[in-house]
Amino acid sequence: MKICYFGTFDKNCLRNRVIIEGLKRNSIEVVYCHTSYSHVLWVYLKLFFKWLFLAEKKPSAIIIGETGYIITPLAKFIGIIWNKPVILDAYFSMFQTEVFDRLTTNPGSYEAWKLLFVEKIGCRLADLILLDTNAQINYFCKNIYNKPSGYMRVFAGSDDKVFHPQAGSVNGKFKVLFWGNYIPLHGIEHIVRAAKMLEQEKEIIFEFIGKGQTYHDIVQLTEQLNTGNVAFLDYIDEKQLVNKIAEADICLGIFGDSSKAVNVIPNKVFQAIALCKPLITARTPATQEIFIDKESVMFCEPANPGSLAEKILELNGNPQLCEKIAKNAYKLFKEKFTPEKVTRELIGWINEQHN
Repeated sequence: MKICYFGTFDKNCLRNRVIIEGLKRNSIEVVYCHTSYSHVLWVYLKLFFKWLFLAEKKPSAIIIGETGYIITPLAKFIGIIWNKPVILDAYFSMFQTEVFDRLTTNPGSYEAWKLLFVEKIGCRLADLILLDTNAQINYFCKNIYNKPSGYMRVFAGSDDKVFHPQAGSVNGKFKVLFWGNYIPLHGIEHIVRAAKMLEQEKEIIFEFIGKGQTYHDIVQLTEQLNTGNVAFLDYIDEKQLVNKIAEADICLGIFGDSSKAVNVIPNKVFQAIALCKPLITARTPATQEIFIDKESVMFCEPANPGSLAEKILELNGNPQLCEKIAKNAYKLFKEKFTPEKVTRELIGWINEQHN
């Protein structure tokens, strides 16, 4: 079987990488109809002519790469003419992200309307829409396109060829690690306030890796609180990141309470458990789909620095609980969240359409 990965998607995006790797591990050949993003009409022309050269390879389905809503009308046209099912990896709502999480777009603005319109059209035209949690599917059914049977949950997962258990250096400290983009979703301000509460616990230190929208606000908050147990690092490459995770005693997930924060499980969560590390993250409808508190994760309350600080202290004082959570989470990862596992239901659906 061949699958055509279609659109202007970022080939280095972790979401695309995991799905493509999963397809390949399940003996699916992946062919690409890809171009860089520019004016939409120019993109349509380039993709259409590239498809003409690929059509003779007879792919069984077309997958539009992560958040490629605007490409869906072209993919659907091709799907009708060549009789191919069209799968949209929506992954998340740009409208929800920009309007209600990052707060970069006014809800009543033309830009917000355009984002929502493009998402509604994209979801209506796709034969199948991929999202990463059931909580996200519920959000889309209520706000974007109400067709529950048209959605499939495909977890973000992680590439275990890159993220896998390994020994880290020991420095005598209890290191709590956050990494990712500085965006409201992650609730990094709550981590900083938790760090301040634990400042007297001299063995506990916090390390933050990344940059982004709220970075300067977070640094400014740290300075205002005069928090002395935190360190900030810029973006690092994937190999360095794996080393940093291996050195950590606890990894941190997300702690915001926006509508998006309660619906998603980001890559970092799966990366942490792929390295067999104990994870603390906010208790949300999304995270409760896969984790059990104090069995495979340590839950805290969203947007609650005191709850986070309490959970860090509990794990710091209980190495047996740390080990239990880490081992159970790693077992869960190997059973359900490697690339070949997260794509199996999708491949089954494509097989049904093909036959």
